[in-house]
Amino acid sequence: MRDEQRAQEEIGRAIAAIPASRAPSSRATAAKLISEVIRSEGGYRWVAVCEVSDTEVTLIGWTGSETPAFVSFPVSKGVTRDVIKNRAPIVISDVRKDARYLVAHSSTRSEVIVPILGAGGRVIGSIEADSDRENAFSELDVRFLERCAEKLERLFADGKH
Repeated sequence: MRDEQRAQEEIGRAIAAIPASRAPSSRATAAKLISEVIRSEGGYRWVAVCEVSDTEVTLIGWTGSETPAFVSFPVSKGVTRDVIKNRAPIVISDVRKDARYLVAHSSTRSEVIVPILGAGGRVIGSIEADSDRENAFSELDVRFLERCAEKLERLFADGKH
């Protein structure tokens, strides 16, 4: 069962621990910890926190030890392109039937991507969760991930956005 309050508190602590220097290694460490909290509390198989620039989407933290096939990709590619364009979450019930899907893990069957919004509603990042089951994500998952995303703007508050 999901303990959303605990997840929000742990995310807040991870962000608060980022030093003022904003060193990339401390951001990556925080993003990996945040990904693990979201994965654990949401009951997901795999989670990543991504940064979105004007040209590229970059995974800055993810769960597990296996590196995804795509650690960065152009903003014009993948499902994330439409998340950025519409500034709204997307749930893919069966990734094998969606031509936009970039295969990060061959065992993934469904995915949800939620934008992280910065000033003016600009997409500055995203949270991605994957499952090895089709139709694994509900509106409750989307809402949980959106509330997590609301806490993450500070992770990207380094002046680049």
